[in-house]
Amino acid sequence: MPTENWRERFIIVMPFHDYIRRVRRFASRVRNSIVALDRLDEVAFSLGWASRAAAHRSRHLALAPSRNGNIGDEAVTESFVALVGEPLAIIDHRKFPVPVVGTASVESVVLPHLLFRAGLRHYRDVWRFGRLVRSALSVSVFGTDVMDGAYSVRESVMRSRCARLAAVRGIPARVLGFSWNGTPAPTALRALHAACDAGAQLMVRDPHSADRLRVAGLTVTDVADLAFADDRLDSTRAAGLRPWAERTRFALVNVSGLIAERLDVDQAAEHTEMVRYLLQRGFDVVLVPHVRTGRYDDLLACRELMSRVAPLLTESDPRVHLVDDLWTPAQIRALADRAAITVTGRMHLGVISLSRAVPVVIVATQGKVSGLLSLFGLEKNLVVPNTGMGGAMVAAIDRTLADLAGVRARLADSLPAVRGLALKNVAGLRVSTRSRQS
Repeated sequence: MPTENWRERFIIVMPFHDYIRRVRRFASRVRNSIVALDRLDEVAFSLGWASRAAAHRSRHLALAPSRNGNIGDEAVTESFVALVGEPLAIIDHRKFPVPVVGTASVESVVLPHLLFRAGLRHYRDVWRFGRLVRSALSVSVFGTDVMDGAYSVRESVMRSRCARLAAVRGIPARVLGFSWNGTPAPTALRALHAACDAGAQLMVRDPHSADRLRVAGLTVTDVADLAFADDRLDSTRAAGLRPWAERTRFALVNVSGLIAERLDVDQAAEHTEMVRYLLQRGFDVVLVPHVRTGRYDDLLACRELMSRVAPLLTESDPRVHLVDDLWTPAQIRALADRAAITVTGRMHLGVISLSRAVPVVIVATQGKVSGLLSLFGLEKNLVVPNTGMGGAMVAAIDRTLADLAGVRARLADSLPAVRGLALKNVAGLRVSTRSRQS
């Protein structure tokens, strides 16, 4: 009987709990409704704009990428700071170190709820953003790969909205080097249209993304990724790795935690096939994480691959080396500089390697890499992540190694034009003379 009573109560209570969950889910959707927040953001921004007396416009303003344990985000941020120099303020959602480029005039501003939250704290940050824009020389919004809504529709829309809010007040605004996939979120596309119509410049970092946006009716400027404009090297960490220090031939390999989490494929097994092939060709292999954030941690994926290839190694001559933490972009650049080839599931490790004229094979998930590779004539080195991609990686590596010197020469020939495109991101902004430090 007690058991039956318990069951009766359970049957009665469960629908109520389910109802509560549904109500909370609906309330969350309402709170985070991007369309509903549009007018309220306008009001909050206008109040911030009006709350400050007319001031001399004294500095550039940049809305940074997420930067959470992401070397790609850090690389484009450092490059922008090095190019623009001071005066500059960088808006982040949390406290991050400001990239050091020899100036103390770069200010960090934390607006934690501007992009990612709803509610009163969000409107307070929009109000603060309005105050900052009032005295800005320009507003630059980092677009990277988050503008099309593939990761977060809310962040995509808010980045476009910030550019639009500045542009309609006559402040020069631009969305810095970004990609655009073939199936964007409709709300993200509408927000980008609004920014474009208001006069914000859309700086698109690869020709395939640019073509998609032009077909959608937007006016865009062709650029390249900002990371191509930075050539600073820091070999302090790489010097401790045997392949680098002894000039042993090595391949740089990254395993993406994003692919490992999202796709139903045994990525470690596929990469083991590729690593086995590299070892047979006489290469050492350096495994390097490029992103460490939440569920999509590259280090976990790299460690899984390390455990799979362990039977192929000996204690006296391991030949596979794991970088077990995140390095800075300049340190990764120094490591890539001596690699023979890079195989990566993260686009920005490909960008950094290409900036050193190192051939790349890139495992791509969202159709945003093909345009990058087309800048260098390496379209065939794109690998789709699925069962059998180990063989596809091996084929791309084999094809590249068959004419390694010729491929590297062609990459070197392409780099000046690509770097010129990267510099277009900051056209019209005061460019620092310190941007070419080494």
